[in-house]
Amino acid sequence: MYMLMLTFISFSIDVLTEYTRLYQEGDETTNRRKQILIEERDKLLIKQKELNKTIQRLNNKITNYENKFVTCENMLIDKT
Repeated sequence: MYMLMLTFISFSIDVLTEYTRLYQEGDETTNRRKQILIEERDKLLIKQKELNKTIQRLNNKITNYENKFVTCENMLIDKT
């Protein structure tokens, strides 16, 4: 189940393979496994920042469209 969770959060096959191998080797690999998790978390944080920027740009675009729509509606109302 834990490996399924790691796959779900986008660990690469190579990382999963290494992590599994280290897990099977036992407790002496705990520090390296922790390091792998830290590295993968850091990669995800970078992706999260990129996604947040993209979401903000999309929100701005949507707001611009909404504002244009309201402006057009107001212009039509004023003409009548």
